[in-house]
Amino acid sequence: MTYEEYIASPRWVALRQEALARDGFQCRGCNTTEGLEVHHRCYPAVLGTETVDALTTLCGGPDGCHHALTNLIRRRRYAARVHQVDDVVRITPGHIESTHAVREIKVSSYQRIGPNLSQWAPRQPARSDSEGDEARIREAGQD
Repeated sequence: MTYEEYIASPRWVALRQEALARDGFQCRGCNTTEGLEVHHRCYPAVLGTETVDALTTLCGGPDGCHHALTNLIRRRRYAARVHQVDDVVRITPGHIESTHAVREIKVSSYQRIGPNLSQWAPRQPARSDSEGDEARIREAGQD
């Protein structure tokens, strides 16, 4: 029997309900009643032979106690592991010497641009749209 078949079996459904009832239909980590899942604390040698004592009720999801507890166990398990630098295989190419040389740029002549030779017009003070158009405004008012 596969794990998926066992989880769908009536034996698991009854065992799951027994674990939920034992835990008061609450997460054992935070006492929430939302998104509950029943998990094995340890797996038996033969599926279907576990007791309710091997199960625990935890809330699921990415922010749930199951996720947090699993990450904590993994951190503890792998904290003492030492990684050897020799075991690491380089998958990117190493430094390659460039054959391209930067050419020196020579400027034969240049002209210094002063304020009178700039390409932008000198700034003038702002004026209103109607300024200087008094005659046109008078004509428009007479019509």
